[in-house]
Amino acid sequence: MSELIYVYNACLNHGTGSDGFFVSWRSYVTVFRQVSDELSGNYLNLWMRRIERILKEIKKPNRAHARRVLRCLVVAVRPLRVAELAEVLAVDFDAEEIPKLRPDWRWEEEELALQSACSSLIAIVQDGHSRVVQFSHFSVKEFLTSSRLATPSNEVSSYHIDLEPAHTILAQACLGVLLQIQHDVEGHTPKDHPLAGYAAEHWTTHAQFGEVSSRLQKGMEYLFDPDKPHFEVWLTLYDIDTRPVDGTTFHWFATFNKSSGSPLYYAALCGFHDLVEHLITKYSQDVNAEGGCCMRPLVAALSGEHFQTADLLRQKGAGRPDVRGYVKNTPLHSAAFFGNLEVVQKLIEYDADINAEDKDGWTVLYWASEGRYFKDGFVLRLLLELGADVNARARDGSTPLHRASEHLVAFSTASARIQFLVNRNTVTFIVVYSLWCCMWNSHSSTLTLPWAQL
Repeated sequence: MSELIYVYNACLNHGTGSDGFFVSWRSYVTVFRQVSDELSGNYLNLWMRRIERILKEIKKPNRAHARRVLRCLVVAVRPLRVAELAEVLAVDFDAEEIPKLRPDWRWEEEELALQSACSSLIAIVQDGHSRVVQFSHFSVKEFLTSSRLATPSNEVSSYHIDLEPAHTILAQACLGVLLQIQHDVEGHTPKDHPLAGYAAEHWTTHAQFGEVSSRLQKGMEYLFDPDKPHFEVWLTLYDIDTRPVDGTTFHWFATFNKSSGSPLYYAALCGFHDLVEHLITKYSQDVNAEGGCCMRPLVAALSGEHFQTADLLRQKGAGRPDVRGYVKNTPLHSAAFFGNLEVVQKLIEYDADINAEDKDGWTVLYWASEGRYFKDGFVLRLLLELGADVNARARDGSTPLHRASEHLVAFSTASARIQFLVNRNTVTFIVVYSLWCCMWNSHSSTLTLPWAQL
């Protein structure tokens, strides 16, 4: 109520005329917003000072745990359950080269452990069947990552959170857990590790942030070692190699019925460059091994646009990227369809066949001409400049020009596609065929395909 009275009085002082009434509704809204912003700013500053006070009051024995918990909450991909976050407190980050989970460090009273470390900065709430940990207010996260807290002169600047070290902490904890799990050893199964599910699904997300992966090299080498059980355990818990969603570069290439991918394939998929180099050195036979949704390590690297890693694979013996996918097409077919110029250029650099045909005889140019993802025409232009066959006919007798005209969604788009494909001898055909498309889409279901008459 006091806040409303404050706003009311402020508006009266700043937004009224000599007769005590607001000059206009517009002036009332303007003043109300200004006063509200001022009030919000005041409250935000008060709240920030309160957070500073809470941080100062954290007892010395709890400060290391508090920093660890707060970092994990800032960067977690999803809200962490109490048991998951408490498990992070049981990881020994000073254990040689690889952080190690210490089961004897686990707290019996997990909620008490978290609350004693972070006081009122966090709240534990019920979420379905789980108790999850979150910040007590959205501004806590903003303050912890703000430049204001990072100022060296600030007494609590040690609590300032840089995102890369925070991601490193959580990635290390995840790896520490995954390297402890063994399906056939009592006390080490996934159900014995509350963080196992989160770790399996999300550790790569944290490792891919900035230069985090370079700090995890030794742990990743253990995880990806095919002679150890850890890699298989990880993929049993969660397989990150899922078919690319519609709209992404290799959606129309990736296979539905994938076979098992090698550790090198998964390292390339994630773009872990140093790890890929390590695995190539030890297991060079896997450079062209088939497996996974993208079928080859080289294509897996390109799917995430990890071009430096793709270059390394090519230099180390990866073959031409003409492996056949979903409809017996190549990666170049799919990349051209979605208009991804960078990936198309890389595939061509790696000697991909620009006139390759899929199961229906559709060439790369045919796929690029469809145009549902047509952008600026650069992919079409590139293919034509490199000599792609504009007159190649599919099994049904159609050409890329037919395909471009068939998808006459908008005149400007169609014109952009057609101008790359047309020559003097086909101008008349374009007009006739475009009219046919309009008629077909409007009301006819019995028209004869025009190319059947050519």
